[in-house]
Amino acid sequence: MDIAPQSSNFCQQAIEAALDSKWEEALKINKKILKLDPQNVDALNRQAKACMELGKCSSAKRTYSEVLKLDPYNPIALKNLKIMKSFRSNGQSFIACSPTKLSPSLFLQEPGKTKIVSLLKVAEPQKLSHVFCGMKVGMAIKNRRITVTDPLGNYLGVLPDDISHQLKKYSEAKGLKTNPHF
Repeated sequence: MDIAPQSSNFCQQAIEAALDSKWEEALKINKKILKLDPQNVDALNRQAKACMELGKCSSAKRTYSEVLKLDPYNPIALKNLKIMKSFRSNGQSFIACSPTKLSPSLFLQEPGKTKIVSLLKVAEPQKLSHVFCGMKVGMAIKNRRITVTDPLGNYLGVLPDDISHQLKKYSEAKGLKTNPHF
C-alpha cells in the first residue's frame, strides 16, 4: 500500500488546521502522519508548533529535540527552541498566540498593497529573539514617531518617519486609538 497520497492529504489537512488556529485538530492530524512516517520532519515541526500554541511547552521542546536528532540544522526547530529558551531565561512563560485565524495572505506580498518596513532604533537582541511571524504587536504614536511593542508592551523599535507620518494621518482620519494592536 502506497502511503504517500494519504500522507499528502493529511499534510494539507494539518496545514489548513494550523492556518485556522485549530491546534487540537492540527495535533491529531500530525500524529496520524507520524504513525505512517515516524521520521517525517515536517509533521514533527507542525506537531511541536501545535503543542507550543496549546501551552504544552515540554511536549513541544521534546518534539523539536526529536527533529534535531533527525535534522541537526533544521532552522524551524532551532528557531523555536531558541524562542522558548529566551522566554524561560527571562522568567516568562511562552505566550501562545491568540486563537485568531491566520490568513495565508499574512505571508504574501502584493505590490501596491503591502510593504515590508525595517524598524529603526531596534531593541536589544534578547528582546527581538521573542518576536515571531504572525505575532501581534502594538503601535503607539509618540510625537512624530510610531513605537512598536510586543504583546507585553516591551519596546521593539520605531517605524521610519515617512511610514510613521502616513500611519498617523490615517489613524487620525479614521479616529483610531493611539495604541492599536496589529
